[in-house]
Amino acid sequence: MKITVEKFPEVSEEIHRKRIEEFTKFIKQVSKDFDLYLLDEIIVPIDFGIAVTEFQTTKGLPVGFTNNERSVTEGKTLEYEENGKIRVKVFYQPHLYFDLFKQDQSNHTINTFQHELAHAHDFGQKLKMADFTNELQCDNKSALERALLVHSTSYWDEYIASRLSVATLRGDDLSVMQLIDLIKQTEPLIHESIERFIENTDGQALLGDIESLTIQVMNVAAHVLGNVHGLGYQNTKISEVITENINQTFLGTIWQDFEFSLLDLHKMYPEWNGLSCFNGLNAVVKALWKTCGIEVMDYPGDTVQFKIKDPEFPAL
Repeated sequence: MKITVEKFPEVSEEIHRKRIEEFTKFIKQVSKDFDLYLLDEIIVPIDFGIAVTEFQTTKGLPVGFTNNERSVTEGKTLEYEENGKIRVKVFYQPHLYFDLFKQDQSNHTINTFQHELAHAHDFGQKLKMADFTNELQCDNKSALERALLVHSTSYWDEYIASRLSVATLRGDDLSVMQLIDLIKQTEPLIHESIERFIENTDGQALLGDIESLTIQVMNVAAHVLGNVHGLGYQNTKISEVITENINQTFLGTIWQDFEFSLLDLHKMYPEWNGLSCFNGLNAVVKALWKTCGIEVMDYPGDTVQFKIKDPEFPAL
């Protein structure tokens, strides 16, 4: 594993070299329980956005990362193929790297570094599950099956990376308020998307809106549940309070099934015997879309077929 930290103009050569040495020791410490055989390189670039998107373009990966008023990506773990082999690179925002050398370094910074390395570990574990990997890569899926798996596998990725990185997480920093705030921001946007459809009848644009809005919320929800389960807080007063708050939002209809589906996947991990392991989580994705006004149909084909109705939660 190679570690690359681009030199910032304001940092002297000597300090730059010493910090890389310290950073290397830190990475070894927070990753000591992980199997990082796929990890090729860790990169701290001067410009995170340019570095990530250029690499994605070069390797033919989907281009982009979360960067809006609701959330900004602080680390990005990318799986790619090179010379017939699967490899992983991890990119970190430079401010996280500089935070490590402050006297009052934040727990969030340390946890973010470990969280991304947990993604790299998980990529490696999934690759070892031959039946699951072969079925995932098989090209015979309908548009609906592909869409559901994009979401359900993304939720799993966030759940397991969070669950595996709780060693560097404060017990009171579960990201619950971040989730609640994001839900409050998202609920009116879903209603706005339905209203726009009524005006211009662009169904595929509506589906794209709902997918984009829900995947961001559900990834944070999976992050919260990974924290809760990793710290052993399920079936405690803490989890009860979280559920009470979530049940007052549009995620309330699927929250219990979402939690149980993730727990079921974790019980079988890392010995999944195929994509059928994701049936429960895929059902959660469909149920959530229905809550948001999109009822998908189980039809084969190259486009997702669906009915549109009013969301099952009130407009604020």
